[in-house]
Amino acid sequence: MTSAPEPRLPASSPPKVLLLALAPIVAAFVLVPELGDYLPRTGDQTAVTAAAERVIVANQSVGIADVRDASGHVAPETIEALRAQVRETAAQLFTAAYRETWIERTYEVIDLETSSEFIFDGGASDFSRWRIVVFGGRAVVQVRCRIYLDMAQTFDGHRSRAENTVDYELTLERVDATWLVSGQSHRFASGGGP
Repeated sequence: MTSAPEPRLPASSPPKVLLLALAPIVAAFVLVPELGDYLPRTGDQTAVTAAAERVIVANQSVGIADVRDASGHVAPETIEALRAQVRETAAQLFTAAYRETWIERTYEVIDLETSSEFIFDGGASDFSRWRIVVFGGRAVVQVRCRIYLDMAQTFDGHRSRAENTVDYELTLERVDATWLVSGQSHRFASGGGP
């Protein structure tokens, strides 16, 4: 008497047990995005993270005048020094293709700030919810952080801190072994906004 051959599962179909075992892990990362913050990072992921943080801090801090006269005005030579700082920072952080876009945007902020607003300090902190994808010489980074500006309505007036939580997405390229940002966008996190 011959026995019937045993049925075989198709080779491309993963066992249901494996899918069921992975489901809670996937759900945890979707429902608790901060879990990714605690996973070990590769060398490229660490370098990309550092580059992203430097750019986000630069967005908030580069071009703020630290020298003003007694009435709060910024001298033309100080404005030119700020513009030089912007160009130098851009050369260190951005690809050639994106550099001029960032420089022009930052020049506009300098012009506005030196003519109508009093901003004394700025920065970013509390980086979380990292999602880093590296593929060859390119990377995409998503991160949530707190941004702030210290400002006043008048030069001698009370200073206050404007803060908000922002979700950034940055694209990066490796250029001569250095990760540079080639584009960025941001939006205020839920419940935030100006």
